[in-house]
Amino acid sequence: MKLADIIIPDYLAESVPNEAKMNRVKRYFLKYGELDKPIIINHKKELVDGYIRYLILKEFDVEDVKQYRYERQNKKVVTYIYGKHPNQQTDKEYVWRVPTSEKWNMFMENIFVGDIVMCYTKCGVKPVIISRIIRSDFRPMDIPENMKIKRIAKNQRL
Repeated sequence: MKLADIIIPDYLAESVPNEAKMNRVKRYFLKYGELDKPIIINHKKELVDGYIRYLILKEFDVEDVKQYRYERQNKKVVTYIYGKHPNQQTDKEYVWRVPTSEKWNMFMENIFVGDIVMCYTKCGVKPVIISRIIRSDFRPMDIPENMKIKRIAKNQRL
Protein backbone atom coordinates (compact mmCIF):
# COMPACT_ATOMS: atom_id res chain seq x y z
CA MET A 1 0.00 0.00 0.00
CA LYS A 2 1.22 3.49 -0.81
CA LEU A 3 1.63 5.85 2.12
CA ALA A 4 0.05 8.62 0.05
CA ASP A 5 -3.14 6.52 -0.33
CA ILE A 6 -3.81 6.51 3.41
CA ILE A 7 -6.41 9.07 4.47
CA ILE A 8 -5.79 10.90 7.74
CA PRO A 9 -9.01 11.84 9.60
CA ASP A 10 -9.26 15.45 10.78
CA TYR A 11 -9.22 14.52 14.47
CA LEU A 12 -5.81 12.86 13.99
CA ALA A 13 -4.39 15.55 11.72
CA GLU A 14 -5.28 18.20 14.32
CA SER A 15 -3.78 16.24 17.22
CA VAL A 16 -0.35 16.93 18.71
CA PRO A 17 1.76 13.74 18.83
CA ASN A 18 3.52 12.78 22.05
CA GLU A 19 7.19 13.75 21.58
CA ALA A 20 8.54 10.89 23.73
CA LYS A 21 6.57 8.32 21.75
CA MET A 22 7.69 9.92 18.47
CA ASN A 23 11.33 9.56 19.56
CA ARG A 24 10.85 5.95 20.68
CA VAL A 25 9.20 4.93 17.39
CA LYS A 26 11.87 6.83 15.41
CA ARG A 27 14.73 5.11 17.29
CA TYR A 28 13.16 1.70 16.64
CA PHE A 29 12.70 2.51 12.94
CA LEU A 30 16.31 3.68 12.59
CA LYS A 31 17.65 0.61 14.40
CA TYR A 32 15.55 -2.09 12.67
CA GLY A 33 14.39 -0.42 9.46
CA GLU A 34 10.76 -1.20 10.20
CA LEU A 35 7.97 -0.13 12.52
CA ASP A 36 7.58 -1.62 15.99
CA LYS A 37 3.88 -2.24 15.26
CA PRO A 38 1.78 -2.05 12.10
CA ILE A 39 -0.40 0.94 11.36
CA ILE A 40 -4.11 0.12 11.24
CA ILE A 41 -6.47 1.31 8.54
CA ASN A 42 -10.13 0.63 7.86
CA HIS A 43 -11.76 -0.53 4.64
CA LYS A 44 -11.89 3.09 3.37
CA LYS A 45 -8.10 3.40 3.76
CA GLU A 46 -8.57 5.80 6.69
CA LEU A 47 -5.99 5.60 9.44
CA VAL A 48 -7.51 4.14 12.60
CA ASP A 49 -4.42 3.66 14.76
CA GLY A 50 -0.72 4.39 14.38
CA TYR A 51 -0.66 8.09 13.54
CA ILE A 52 2.83 8.53 15.03
CA ARG A 53 4.09 5.57 12.99
CA TYR A 54 2.51 7.15 9.90
CA LEU A 55 4.35 10.43 10.65
CA ILE A 56 7.67 8.57 11.05
CA LEU A 57 7.20 6.84 7.68
CA LYS A 58 6.38 10.20 6.12
CA GLU A 59 9.44 11.84 7.74
CA PHE A 60 11.73 9.20 6.21
CA ASP A 61 10.03 9.45 2.78
CA VAL A 62 8.81 5.85 2.81
CA GLU A 63 6.46 5.38 -0.13
CA ASP A 64 5.34 1.76 0.31
CA VAL A 65 3.87 0.73 3.65
CA LYS A 66 4.62 -2.93 4.29
CA GLN A 67 3.36 -3.08 7.86
CA TYR A 68 -0.34 -2.37 7.96
CA ARG A 69 -3.50 -4.26 8.71
CA TYR A 70 -7.18 -3.73 8.31
CA GLU A 71 -9.18 -3.25 11.47
CA ARG A 72 -12.74 -4.40 11.89
CA GLN A 73 -14.54 -2.85 14.83
CA ASN A 74 -17.17 -5.57 15.05
CA LYS A 75 -18.21 -8.57 13.07
CA LYS A 76 -21.80 -7.34 13.27
CA VAL A 77 -23.23 -4.16 11.86
CA VAL A 78 -23.63 -1.64 14.68
CA THR A 79 -26.18 1.16 14.60
CA TYR A 80 -24.94 4.51 15.88
CA ILE A 81 -27.49 7.23 16.60
CA TYR A 82 -26.40 10.85 16.63
CA GLY A 83 -28.72 13.24 18.35
CA LYS A 84 -29.37 16.35 20.34
CA HIS A 85 -31.25 16.96 23.53
CA PRO A 86 -34.64 18.69 22.94
CA ASN A 87 -33.83 21.78 25.04
CA GLN A 88 -30.19 22.03 23.97
CA GLN A 89 -28.98 25.53 23.08
CA THR A 90 -25.88 24.47 21.11
CA ASP A 91 -25.34 22.54 17.87
CA LYS A 92 -23.32 19.84 19.66
CA GLU A 93 -24.22 16.35 18.54
CA TYR A 94 -23.95 13.35 20.86
CA VAL A 95 -23.70 9.70 19.84
CA TRP A 96 -25.27 6.52 21.19
CA ARG A 97 -25.01 2.88 20.18
CA VAL A 98 -28.04 0.67 19.67
CA PRO A 99 -27.50 -2.76 21.30
CA THR A 100 -27.01 -5.58 18.80
CA SER A 101 -29.21 -8.21 20.44
CA GLU A 102 -32.18 -9.57 18.48
CA LYS A 103 -34.78 -7.85 20.66
CA TRP A 104 -33.56 -4.52 19.24
CA ASN A 105 -34.00 -5.52 15.56
CA MET A 106 -37.54 -4.12 15.22
CA PHE A 107 -36.45 -0.89 16.89
CA MET A 108 -33.52 -0.46 14.48
CA GLU A 109 -35.74 -1.04 11.45
CA ASN A 110 -38.27 1.57 12.57
CA ILE A 111 -36.18 4.56 13.67
CA PHE A 112 -35.69 7.60 11.49
CA VAL A 113 -34.09 11.05 11.68
CA GLY A 114 -36.36 13.30 13.74
CA ASP A 115 -37.61 10.52 16.04
CA ILE A 116 -37.26 10.96 19.79
CA VAL A 117 -35.68 8.06 21.69
CA MET A 118 -34.66 7.54 25.31
CA CYS A 119 -30.90 7.38 25.87
CA TYR A 120 -28.52 7.03 28.78
CA THR A 121 -26.90 10.40 29.52
CA LYS A 122 -24.78 11.79 32.34
CA CYS A 123 -28.04 13.07 33.85
CA GLY A 124 -29.84 9.71 33.66
CA VAL A 125 -32.21 8.45 30.96
CA LYS A 126 -33.32 11.42 28.83
CA PRO A 127 -35.08 12.00 25.48
CA VAL A 128 -32.91 12.63 22.42
CA ILE A 129 -33.93 13.84 18.95
CA ILE A 130 -32.19 11.74 16.28
CA SER A 131 -30.18 13.84 13.81
CA ARG A 132 -28.24 11.06 12.02
CA ILE A 133 -28.21 7.27 11.89
CA ILE A 134 -25.12 5.34 10.81
CA ARG A 135 -25.11 1.56 10.39
CA SER A 136 -21.59 0.23 10.01
CA ASP A 137 -19.33 -2.68 10.85
CA PHE A 138 -16.61 -0.09 11.54
CA ARG A 139 -16.54 2.57 14.22
CA PRO A 140 -17.39 5.91 12.53
CA MET A 141 -14.27 8.03 12.06
CA ASP A 142 -15.76 11.11 13.70
CA ILE A 143 -15.95 9.24 17.02
CA PRO A 144 -12.56 9.35 18.78
CA GLU A 145 -11.26 5.90 19.80
CA ASN A 146 -11.02 6.84 23.48
CA MET A 147 -14.61 8.12 23.63
CA LYS A 148 -17.04 5.84 25.44
CA ILE A 149 -20.30 5.44 23.56
CA LYS A 150 -23.38 5.12 25.72
CA ARG A 151 -26.26 3.00 24.49
CA ILE A 152 -29.92 3.58 23.80
CA ALA A 153 -31.97 2.95 26.94
CA LYS A 154 -35.32 1.70 25.64
CA ASN A 155 -36.23 -0.03 22.42
CA GLN A 156 -39.17 2.21 21.63
CA ARG A 157 -39.76 5.60 20.12
CA LEU A 158 -41.67 8.36 21.91
